[in-house]
Amino acid sequence: WHGTHVAGIIGAEVNNSQGIAGLVPLVDILPVRALSWRGGLSSDIAASIIWASGGHVEGVEDNAHPAQVINLSFTTKSACSETFQKAIDTAIENGSVIAVAAGNANSDVRDYAPANCNNVVAVGATDATGKRAAYSNYGEGIDISAPGGDSKFPGDSPVGSKGKIVSVSKLKIEKSCLYDIGMLY
Repeated sequence: WHGTHVAGIIGAEVNNSQGIAGLVPLVDILPVRALSWRGGLSSDIAASIIWASGGHVEGVEDNAHPAQVINLSFTTKSACSETFQKAIDTAIENGSVIAVAAGNANSDVRDYAPANCNNVVAVGATDATGKRAAYSNYGEGIDISAPGGDSKFPGDSPVGSKGKIVSVSKLKIEKSCLYDIGMLY
């Protein structure tokens, strides 16, 4: 699952001679699963954002450890829905920062939600040379870009998840121990 991969990059133990060294190995991770293998509804994502930020969601026990940063590493080609925007605004009011993937369609970011929503930090991807990765969305809506992988490696897809995982994870480091839907608190 993608959120597990992001959480692993952020919080993996260090100096144990196993796998990778995490970017923030002592961080607390609050995993929130908003979608299933079959997808889900925008309302499920919105409820997850609100709950992760410490907001109340009917029928769910309140979150005792609100996320300071909420990572949304998905995109959908659409305008920012009222459902997404209200959830994002609630999370911002609750004190969370919302980091979102710009998208991997090599298109203008203004056509992709939630990166085109207000009050988010849209993260684009750069390639191994520091230039915009060929697959990364682009445009004035990009707030920051970070290493996203090199699509030239054998077997890589130019629109794979590699860019989203590394770019949004890097933002957390640049914000100094920021917090990851996988969320960090």
